[in-house]
Amino acid sequence: PVLEKIEARLQHNADHPDIAPLSTTLSRMQRAQRFKEDLQYFLGPGWEANYKTTEPVQRYLAHLDAVEKEDPALLLVYSFHMHMAICAGGAIIRRMARKAMDLPKGCGTAIFDFQLPDDEYLNTLKSDYRAGINTLGEKRGEEFQGRVLEESGMLFKLNNTVVGDFQAGWFATL
Repeated sequence: PVLEKIEARLQHNADHPDIAPLSTTLSRMQRAQRFKEDLQYFLGPGWEANYKTTEPVQRYLAHLDAVEKEDPALLLVYSFHMHMAICAGGAIIRRMARKAMDLPKGCGTAIFDFQLPDDEYLNTLKSDYRAGINTLGEKRGEEFQGRVLEESGMLFKLNNTVVGDFQAGWFATL
């Protein structure tokens, strides 16, 4: 639900003057639906009916609401880090997962498949994203840049809390 919320709120704020210049890039980077496809592959149809939002995820979603109210452009921090992480290690993770779990091509790794003509296109997309974020930082100035750094730190804390909660739950089932 975190990635889905980030993407939905940025789409909702697509006309915001700081978000609009990145709208084409953001639409090409969207991964939430692909992630849901992976979850359906692993957990089966109807998995969402059994999904319960954990406390760390609820806190994360509430924080995103607060960030959006303060300044919708700060949601770009979350989008940028999440999407660039998927881009950076996606091909490697996809290959490792397919090999380790003997996954059929196109199953269970959709989040990492951008369905682009070639790697150069993905590199251009990432470069455009970085350039757009840098331009925004230059335009908005030092105060905004400071908030970006603060939210970047918060993103990692929130992500670690969600992962830590997942691992505790995962190990408890073994």
